[in-house]
Amino acid sequence: MGRVLLLSIYLISMCWQASVQASTPGPAAMKSDVLKVKNWNLFADQLYILHQSQLENRTIRTEAHIGGYATHPQFYEETRYYDAESGVLLSRIQRESRNKETVHLIEVNVYDTKNKLQRDYLAAYLPEHRNAPIQTLINLHAHNNGLHAFRQFDASGDHIYEQCQGKHKGKEVFITLDEDQFSSGPYQRKKILNSQLYKLCFAGIPAMVDTHVLPVTGARPAILDLMTQDFEQSQVDAQLAAYSHQLEKEPKNTAILVARGNMYFVMHDFDLAILDYSDAIRFDKSIDDAWFGRGMALARNGQVKEGIEDLTVYISRNPDSSVAYTKRGVRYLWSGDDNRAQADFQRALQLDPANAEAHDDLGVILARRGDFRQAQSHFQHTVTLDPSYIKGYHNLAMVLHVTGQDTQALDTINKALKLAPQERDSMLLKAEILERLGGTVE
Repeated sequence: MGRVLLLSIYLISMCWQASVQASTPGPAAMKSDVLKVKNWNLFADQLYILHQSQLENRTIRTEAHIGGYATHPQFYEETRYYDAESGVLLSRIQRESRNKETVHLIEVNVYDTKNKLQRDYLAAYLPEHRNAPIQTLINLHAHNNGLHAFRQFDASGDHIYEQCQGKHKGKEVFITLDEDQFSSGPYQRKKILNSQLYKLCFAGIPAMVDTHVLPVTGARPAILDLMTQDFEQSQVDAQLAAYSHQLEKEPKNTAILVARGNMYFVMHDFDLAILDYSDAIRFDKSIDDAWFGRGMALARNGQVKEGIEDLTVYISRNPDSSVAYTKRGVRYLWSGDDNRAQADFQRALQLDPANAEAHDDLGVILARRGDFRQAQSHFQHTVTLDPSYIKGYHNLAMVLHVTGQDTQALDTINKALKLAPQERDSMLLKAEILERLGGTVE
């Protein structure tokens, strides 16, 4: 069935190597795909951070056993981590028997407040050729009216499998589809895909995930994706003109008002952005992205208190949005309210332990309070999760320098300067580190 990989991941067994070779690119192919190697290794690193985060503030029960394969007997030691109170399996990790620091396989489960499985992730390596995981999985689950369904993706965002089982109207249900059957290929099963039962099974499960990263928990306003893009001025002008032309015909089109407000925000025209978001809210108070965008714009325009109020409205409607707690926490920082900021960053990380920005900002608060050990841990998480996070490297170098770890601090600030060679603060910090080490600025 193509690259079908079931939830319980039975391929990691005595026939593991043969199954993997039949369903995924081999080591040679992975070596040739530099981007996939980088992203799949990052995915595995993120899973370990998620594993550690889920163990915090819980009583944990563990089980362990030795396992291996026909050609590699007793190759790994597997440890399973259970929440002692609820009994749910939080994660399982296989570590190589000869090198206990080397993870062979990691699987992490995420549950809702009723202990129903919401997401699970897996990364697995071959016993040899460890340049990258040979297998990465992201399973997104739904529990609808006695039915349990999940969609499966790999860490590159490819949709590879889906399954639904349970009971509906007294009848047993079992739907299983691989990528050839739900894609537009020759084996597409349109009768199943168009059925009400199929739609009931998979209601609420996204048809895609963010590529190369763990899916971000909760709502993600469109403005955040715009903020990561580079635009030519001609592109901006053309897009704004198109939005304005459309609004002349439909002045109450809230979707276009929000889209134009987002573009104004990205271009730092905060006054105009606020006007568009406010019009959208005036026409329809249920437009969540307008509340989020206006909250962001108001704070950037110096109206921090009002910005926090709008973001609070957004959070009340999207309580599972890690990014919304992060952005409100930043505004609390700007207002000098470190306690509320810390609470928001901690909530953001509960919702999404792979939130690099929340790790960085929480680290800043902890460093201010002199808790350098915890601050260092959060800054390290930041740059592990996002190796392009310049401020994360700077903050990590700062805390390393303050705690006398200047050799590591120098290496870290050099990484920041490699990303941004003209960053003045990082250059000054490097000079201070070199002075203590007895060296000179290069």
